[in-house]
Amino acid sequence: MTPADDGVDTDFLVAMSHEMRTPLNAIIGMTELVLDSSLSYEQRAMLKRVVRASEHLLGLVEDLLEVSRIDSGRLALRYEPFDPATMVEDVADSLFSQAADKNIALVVDVGAIRHHFVGDSHRFAQIVMNLARNAVQYTSSGHVVLRLLDERGLLVLEVEDTGPGMPDMVRERAFERFFRGDDTLPGSGLGLPIARALTESMDGTVELDSRPGGGTTARVALPLERGESLPRIEHGKPLRVGICETLPAQATALARLLASVGARVEHFESPCADIPCDLLIVCEDAIRDADIECALHDRAFVLVGRSPSGLGRLGSLLGAKATLSAPVRRSDLFTALAACNPTVTTREQGTLIPTRNARRVLVAEDDPDNRGVILRALQQDGYIVDVAPDGPRALERVKAREYDLIVTDVEMPGLSGIELTRALRAIEKREKRDRAPVLVLTAHALPFVRQEALEAGADHFMSKPFRSTALKEKLAKLLDHRLVVMVVDDDRASREITARLMEHEGMRVVRVESGERAEEIFASRRVDLVLSDLEMPGLGGLALARSLRSKDAGVSLVAVTGHDASEVRDRCLAHGFDDVITKPFGRDLIPQLVDSVRDDRSVPPLPARARAESGSLKAIPRSLAPSEALDLESINRIIVPALVDVEDLLPEFLGRRFQELDELRAALTRGDRTSIRSIAHRVRGSGGAYGFMQLTELATALGDAARQEPFDGRSMESLIARLDRYLSILQIEGSDGSVTSARELASSATER
Repeated sequence: MTPADDGVDTDFLVAMSHEMRTPLNAIIGMTELVLDSSLSYEQRAMLKRVVRASEHLLGLVEDLLEVSRIDSGRLALRYEPFDPATMVEDVADSLFSQAADKNIALVVDVGAIRHHFVGDSHRFAQIVMNLARNAVQYTSSGHVVLRLLDERGLLVLEVEDTGPGMPDMVRERAFERFFRGDDTLPGSGLGLPIARALTESMDGTVELDSRPGGGTTARVALPLERGESLPRIEHGKPLRVGICETLPAQATALARLLASVGARVEHFESPCADIPCDLLIVCEDAIRDADIECALHDRAFVLVGRSPSGLGRLGSLLGAKATLSAPVRRSDLFTALAACNPTVTTREQGTLIPTRNARRVLVAEDDPDNRGVILRALQQDGYIVDVAPDGPRALERVKAREYDLIVTDVEMPGLSGIELTRALRAIEKREKRDRAPVLVLTAHALPFVRQEALEAGADHFMSKPFRSTALKEKLAKLLDHRLVVMVVDDDRASREITARLMEHEGMRVVRVESGERAEEIFASRRVDLVLSDLEMPGLGGLALARSLRSKDAGVSLVAVTGHDASEVRDRCLAHGFDDVITKPFGRDLIPQLVDSVRDDRSVPPLPARARAESGSLKAIPRSLAPSEALDLESINRIIVPALVDVEDLLPEFLGRRFQELDELRAALTRGDRTSIRSIAHRVRGSGGAYGFMQLTELATALGDAARQEPFDGRSMESLIARLDRYLSILQIEGSDGSVTSARELASSATER
């Protein structure tokens, strides 16, 4: 039965769709923001169910609207060049969480696509989404592969799953509306019929190959013309790449991508295999023992993981040149190749240009705790990081290559950060290099240290302790301006949801409540991207777009509407908008918004998927503010929330603090004030970054006491006892709601 058969008016469905999107926007948007905060396991699970249920309801509304549009003959096609591979990658990203919840591997295999195609990109994306969502929904274990092929004038999409498969009787009825082979599984029974209708509207065909227990493959063939060639990367000589991947489908996808850039690929079962190659690509599952870690020690390799959680930390521990989270995108793989091979370039329309590469940063820091914090902050934002544990090795790296930015501590063995900066400026002058910004970190608050660093050529100065968020802001200012987004909406709730989504992705947001106010602000400051509601009192979205476009032809304008985007797209484009998106939208759409910004604008790299957690720093409780003295003897325990950014680093951090207690007592017995000052300096610089401000305060007092004349051993002994007491009663509340003592966490690091 169709909506037309049932007498349902299409215009009524369109109106109802608009009315339902507004509350769903609030539900999904606000829930996503709450999920970015610290929650217990049960709370997180319940909120994820809210998001899934809301997305399911939204999908049902979209499906019914699409069916009504098909039946009423309103299915208009818009032919234009598009990149099908990117669209498949975007669909995979949007389904990543759903697949991960079921422990299904999601694989994108698009290496066979070397050209744009001319067709309706929106309808193609709908076909991919309906088939992929159906595959994930009916697969309980194994994998789902989204594959693109270019076959003699046909763009072919294959969606392969390891689900239960279908008998012939079910397969023959699979394209009937509202038919479900298994009534116990969720779904409206509209995904496959819609995919077929959209395929046939573009003169294509769709087939199902399935058998019980053997999974299902849906194959769509579209007769679309090729467009321009996609950018490709080149190397001075063919790269030799070894792949160690336990999932054959993922290994095939990686090999096809690498072959598209002329690489010679070999597959092997263990990273320990003695295969001569320029680069290894190793999956996380293949790393199981110390022998493998040892085998990787002196080799250039990229680590591929099923989930972004903890992947950056593991990669840095093993010495990986880069980490990639599945499903692997072409751009991420090519960036990793460029990071490992400086001669890699991209060629587009015959012009050799540098690869769009992540920024490379040198971190010179002798303290392992501070190194961990800085490394985590940089990797989360997509930087390639080289580490030097002392001044001389930092200087060796500076001599060997140019960096986009250098972060250095002041006090380091062998060569101080100030001396390193002087040496860098001399090298730049002698070799006519571009000037690299230098950010100097120190636990000293003395004005003369700052002045000396600036005179040596440093660009900025940052005092320890610092938060990773503050470090990221400083780096963003040094490297480039962040993307400035203006959100224009008269509805406060919708405006706030959109603004926070952008802020959580590292962008600067200007909130504006009216079109008139947007015009005023636009005239007085830089704006890269405008997200504007269409229906506003006074100056509406269409009039605003026309006005802003007349002032700046290069600004990116995106309309945000509760209506179906295809219904208003032509009007919006005619008034100056670049694109139209429909409420509600989540962070998975943000890469598309960033890509809409003109190439001549300054746009920083988008964060990696793991960065979604980085905005969720818990505030330090007021009771632990450094300005307040705590009576540690009268307190049985102090509970400090773990900072999400560094939670997995806490065992090692706390283990070092307990070890330093013994070192402090030994130094006090010897009367070794130099060692005491050194330890106090180390603790002071890293305590605050991990959320332990009281630890920083105690270390500061300890360092000050060590400088006093005459030396007061009794006062020093009292301060060490206070530090011991603090660590003894300290407990950490994890992101899952569990509470663990600092000593237990420290012991877990020792056991590893």
